Amino acid sequence: MTKITSQQARAIAGSFIAFAQAIGDYRIATWGELSRAQVQRLSDAQWTLLNYSDDLLLLSNQTIAAEIEEPLSRLRTLSEDIGKRIKNLKDVQRVIDVAGRLIDLGAALAYPDPVRIIKALDALAGSFGK
Repeated sequence: MTKITSQQARAIAGSFIAFAQAIGDYRIATWGELSRAQVQRLSDAQWTLLNYSDDLLLLSNQTIAAEIEEPLSRLRTLSEDIGKRIKNLKDVQRVIDVAGRLIDLGAALAYPDPVRIIKALDALAGSFGK
């Protein structure tokens, strides 16, 4: 087993902060078009993603399987443009679905499970046709 480096943990946490920001930006940009329930779901998702960013910083003190390097590489690639992709989504339910997939990924990373991480990344990538 190898340890995730502090640099990797910070990078992942930074990605989750960016994901939360993208969800928040979408919520604000579409405020007048959203139902109260949709606003609440997006707000809840944003806070969950921010909390995961904090949890992910703790990963530097935990050991995880060597298999995590490939998923981390996929996450870096996917996170480069995910904020732009969220902004371009027109269907609020798709944004809510993406937020849910980001939350699933955060849970898989916060409590490292390589199989769950890969499944969450696959589901997230599928949200955008990747």
